[in-house]
Amino acid sequence: MIHLIVHRKSHGYIRGVVTWLARRIVHANKDYFQFKPDSSASLQPFLSIVDAVEDARTCPGYINLIIGDSFGPFQKRQGQTYVFINFSLLYVLGAQNPSDKATQKWITNKHARMMAKAGNFDLVVDFLPEQTPRLRHDLACHGVPVAALQVSTEYDSGFEPIHQKEWDICVVGSSTPRREVLFAQLEAAGLTLSPRQTMDFAMIVSKSRIVMNVHAYDCATCEYPRLVEAMKSGACLLTEPVIGLSGQIAPDSFISAPYEELPKIATELISNDASRNRLGQRLKVAFKEEYQPRCNASWDDLLKGWLLRFHPRPTLD
Repeated sequence: MIHLIVHRKSHGYIRGVVTWLARRIVHANKDYFQFKPDSSASLQPFLSIVDAVEDARTCPGYINLIIGDSFGPFQKRQGQTYVFINFSLLYVLGAQNPSDKATQKWITNKHARMMAKAGNFDLVVDFLPEQTPRLRHDLACHGVPVAALQVSTEYDSGFEPIHQKEWDICVVGSSTPRREVLFAQLEAAGLTLSPRQTMDFAMIVSKSRIVMNVHAYDCATCEYPRLVEAMKSGACLLTEPVIGLSGQIAPDSFISAPYEELPKIATELISNDASRNRLGQRLKVAFKEEYQPRCNASWDDLLKGWLLRFHPRPTLD
């Protein structure tokens, strides 16, 4: 059986991604492992939200998918498979200011944490195609293979956007000096900002006029959990340049601009309801018709190409 283990600290921010994965796990367990839960809508048998991997209630034969950078090394249980899904930038991709020590330290620390616990895993699944080959090379010395997964969030066809907005800009994310400088400029322009932290990220997105994606540090990365929630909700997405995004979603469905230009563009968008709504509608359509089907196919590739190798389909007597 496939089981999803998520760190409690991460869950509020990636709740939609977790639900998308968990529902695919439900179907995989029914189709390939003949597991029939008490309720077809229940995710509980297949999902643990915990502070340590050892806290998850798992059994021999389980394929454990693990999400959460905050998890430390753990003791593997006999007869179980451990697969880590990586959502972190682990390498400097693209141009970077060589004097920017904070960015280099941030990435180096994330890479070091991955290497330190790599031996715990039978497989690592990476979210960012531009870094996957490098991660595959680095983990080869640990004997750990690396697969890819394009991540999404659960799409509800009955989802209705909230028209009464509470904030101008959704800015949920960790606080860094780079972000706080820009957020201060937005507030000085009279824009209202959402809370920085939340246990229900999707709710904050739905109550914001714009979702702004600002990199924590001055380097190219891709914050897919934030981006896919904006896509699903039909929010107006304003982002710094993101690695590979224009190849994943229609470029005319969002606005990409340099860091220095974001406050001016945000102010203009807030005063133009028609432009915001037009962008949001395009983004929602692109998510439903292009991005989500591609992610579902990526999950199928991971399931059939990798996960079922660990525990083949049982045969019935």
